[in-house]
Amino acid sequence: MHAERIIQGMLAFVTACGIALAARLLLASDQSPDVPVAAAVAGAPGVPAPVRRDSLVQVVTARNPFRVDRSVAAAAFNPQTAAGAAPAPPAPPRPTLILAGILSGPEPAALIDGIPGQGATRVLRVGERAGDFVVRSIADGQVVVAGRDTVMTLRLRNTFR
Repeated sequence: MHAERIIQGMLAFVTACGIALAARLLLASDQSPDVPVAAAVAGAPGVPAPVRRDSLVQVVTARNPFRVDRSVAAAAFNPQTAAGAAPAPPAPPRPTLILAGILSGPEPAALIDGIPGQGATRVLRVGERAGDFVVRSIADGQVVVAGRDTVMTLRLRNTFR
């Protein structure tokens, strides 16, 4: 019951504000030469001019209440083109990870170089995290490492011939 009274009061307030705004815009339209308003009654000073139905729309669109300087934008908006849009930032460079070695055993570990923010070679087991990377698997001379948006397979280089 109390909530209904509050809602009714709010609706009455919004309606009164809308009427006041419309009256203000109509009175201001008499001072604007570029907004057409029906001619005033001849010989009746101070009598407001009769107004057509579409004149309120013309007043609002001519004054553009949503722009601070009340003027038309310099460039037309077109969502199909990217002329007004800022270019997307370039993707960060993908780090070059190097598999330096694999330690085999019951719990294999990978020796990985090139992890951003890590100065030295890191020894990582499956499931361990270093920076943004997680080791997913270690098997048969290769290691699968997952990052935020990429999955890399690192392979051992055979330096022995």
